Parts: sequence; C-alpha cells; structure tokens
Amino acid sequence: MKLRFLVLFLVLVGLGFWRIKPALAEEDCLADPKGWPPEKLERCSKELEHLYDLSRAATTPLESEIKNLGNRINALQTGINAAVAKQKRLGLEVVDREEKVAEHYVLFGKKIRELYKSLRGSSLLVQLLSTVGA
Repeated sequence: MKLRFLVLFLVLVGLGFWRIKPALAEEDCLADPKGWPPEKLERCSKELEHLYDLSRAATTPLESEIKNLGNRINALQTGINAAVAKQKRLGLEVVDREEKVAEHYVLFGKKIRELYKSLRGSSLLVQLLSTVGA
C-alpha cells in the first residue's frame, strides 16, 4: 500500500504536478480596482464574466439533478404516506376480524358442549329398556 502511494507520488512529481494551478481569475483582478487603466478593467471584467459563465455551465446539470432528487423524494414520501394509510386500515380490519373470530369461538364452544352432552348422555335405547323392566 505504501509502495503504491510512493510510486504515485514519484509519477506526479515527475509529471510536474506541482506546476498545475486551478483556473482562477488573476489575483490582481480580485484586488481593489481603484486607479486601474480601462484596458485592465475590461480584461478583468471579461475574465470574470468568462469564469462566471463556466461556473453557471458547471452547476446547470447539478440543478437538474437536484430537481430529479426532489421528485424522487416526493414520490418516496407519497409511497410512505400510502403505506402508513394502508397499515392503519389493515390494523382496523384486524381488530374487526378478531372480534368476529371471538364471536365464532364462543358459538363453536357452545355447539361442541351441546354435542358432547348429547353423546355422553344416556341413549334412547337404554332409557326404553330401563322403563320397560321397571
């Protein structure tokens, strides 16, 4: 890893990387323009205008990307709102179904109890034989 950085450093030094300067306006154009000749004012004005145009051209794609991201965020928020509404609706449906299941459970329990009593009670044949012999 260190070897890679060392090689990269040597290559950059060999290519004269330290001589690369950012594209800025001349520093004298950024100084106080009092007492400047008109030619220098015109040159600095054009240079600064050119840099402004470059800056605007560089930010235009970013502005469209911001709009796209804003649209995506709005779509996601709409989806989240829809999911929350669906969750609330399903919560109410679950409560309603739980009540219905509880009612059916009680009815089912009563029917099972009656069926069990009728199966375990004395049969009709036994009742007939017991009354005939008495």
